[in-house]
Amino acid sequence: MSEMKKKKSFLVSVALLTLLASVTVANGEDRMTDTFSVDGKAITYEYGQPFVQMNVDLVPVRDLLIALGVPNDDAHIVWNGEEQSVTAISGKLTLKMALDQADLYKNGSKAAKFATAPKMVDGRVYISVKEVAEALGYKVERDKNGRIISVGSADYIRSQSPSDKVAPYLISAVALTGSVIEVEFNEKIDKVSAETAANYSIQSSQESLTISKAELKDDQTTVKLTVPRQSTGAAYKVSVEGVKDTSGNVNDRTTVTFVGITTLAEREHSPNLALLSVVSNGPNTVIATFNQDLDRISAEQPQNYSLNMTNKKLMLNIFKAELMDNNRAVMLTTSSQPVDGDYKLVVTNVRSSAKGSAIETADNSYQFSLTPQDTLGLRPLSAIAVSNSIVQIQFSESLDPKSAETAANYRIALESGHGEETLTVAGAELIEGGKKVRLTVSWGMEEGAVYKVTLNNIKNANGILIDRDNQYSRFFGVSPQ
Repeated sequence: MSEMKKKKSFLVSVALLTLLASVTVANGEDRMTDTFSVDGKAITYEYGQPFVQMNVDLVPVRDLLIALGVPNDDAHIVWNGEEQSVTAISGKLTLKMALDQADLYKNGSKAAKFATAPKMVDGRVYISVKEVAEALGYKVERDKNGRIISVGSADYIRSQSPSDKVAPYLISAVALTGSVIEVEFNEKIDKVSAETAANYSIQSSQESLTISKAELKDDQTTVKLTVPRQSTGAAYKVSVEGVKDTSGNVNDRTTVTFVGITTLAEREHSPNLALLSVVSNGPNTVIATFNQDLDRISAEQPQNYSLNMTNKKLMLNIFKAELMDNNRAVMLTTSSQPVDGDYKLVVTNVRSSAKGSAIETADNSYQFSLTPQDTLGLRPLSAIAVSNSIVQIQFSESLDPKSAETAANYRIALESGHGEETLTVAGAELIEGGKKVRLTVSWGMEEGAVYKVTLNNIKNANGILIDRDNQYSRFFGVSPQ
């Protein structure tokens, strides 16, 4: 054998040994003999060769991120040697994963658990495909054996689907505040037609609301409508006509309903006279508080008030109305108020002393509850996550609206053993007769994890602060739907 042939044979042997060594480092698992596509294009590997471990496809992290649209530079794919972690930045999304750690973080919150934790092989980081692809908004398809065959972005999947001939339609509407309503469509919609305010109408039996602005949110299915202040408890119908989906299909007229609200803060700072709260002051008196000084003559007319026990269809008599020293609260003397009841006070013809204008229907009612004397005091009876962004807390008695609707009075954190991860409480709303609070929280609950709610400075309807022993409740986290 010539010297040249011997040299070639030696080099081939070294190459084969290197290849086998890399397979051995990968715990003897099988190399992937086939590959998968991303948006119809087969993924190529420049930073290592993929392999299969326990039926999970593990690929070089940089190759996968590049295929998923992450720019291939150190500003977007960052290795932290001290933490042994990789951070990937794609648009507004930031993913972080660490070697031998199962948790995948998205924008600072736990987003998924890897089927197989990231690992180092031959100096390269290898990761599972599914969790990273889905966190970046891709859909993963598998074959009948569970192997990944394709990864597709929403735009690519839509482009490969049969032509869309179905018109969009409304599926829900909800009042977020007294001036903001969100409506949701069944599919992504065209921005221009979605943001044409004239395509929407909102009516109750008493009024029509003027829509000053329509704004399509980033999910492309939800539109935020800006309106004048609504009437609390009023049933509204929102109708839409002329909105197109992204394929150009124009919707026929569809209608959904929602219940109007105004928040305490909106009433408190309203230029119009508004009823802020009603508190029972004994078996025969209630105190109604307003946002402005009242005209004494109209405020002290008993016929300007009606008090109904809504759950028993009982109307109470009002014998006396007395304006209190602060000129913003009225003490009403009533017939005996049965406990364990839900009440609604409606005010008419009462006027502001400064402007002389009478209270309007949007701001003239308030609901509250009376319960039998509870020797245990104010306490949370239950907390439950009704979605990944809404937590509801049921209390033992009616709450003071101002303290109940102060978001800073609530703290939500994972129980001990999970670190100090907290959920930001963005809003708090008193609902269902004043004994339940609906919290809007930041996205990122871990499904099945136990969360602890701490209540600070919460008061009952009589102004008594919650006792320190009753400040806590717990609930299980839920994942996004």
